Amino acid sequence: QVEELRPLLEQADRGRNGKISKRDLMRVLKKEEARRCLHKLELDIQVILALFQLLDAEGRGKVLIDEVLYGMLHIKGSPADLHLAMVLFQSKRTLGRVDNLYKILEEATNVDPEDFEQNKQPASRPRSRLTTGPLNMGREIST
Repeated sequence: QVEELRPLLEQADRGRNGKISKRDLMRVLKKEEARRCLHKLELDIQVILALFQLLDAEGRGKVLIDEVLYGMLHIKGSPADLHLAMVLFQSKRTLGRVDNLYKILEEATNVDPEDFEQNKQPASRPRSRLTTGPLNMGREIST
């Protein structure tokens, strides 16, 4: 049933990049054919708009059509299913932000962020033992 919406969403994809804006999504959802699909899925337009907000983790105003359809599949049903879907989307948002931080760290320091995952000292920074200052408390730090 969700797949019945795919052609409508793809027609609204002006950039032909597999993404849809909130405004274009609203236009699609107001069409009679889309409303019938939502009725079959027992979904409300307001729920779909909330889904869009969850999917638009970075606030760019566009989300992948596949994600919208996948999200629609997972938000129908019990409140527990909806809660689980929200947690999954929030996790996606968090992972996206962590990935961005990794990229920034890598570009700024020329250090592979995976070195930190393995508790290795990055080769580009020598270690020193500084024991002065109230916040150090004798811990080894990089300089």
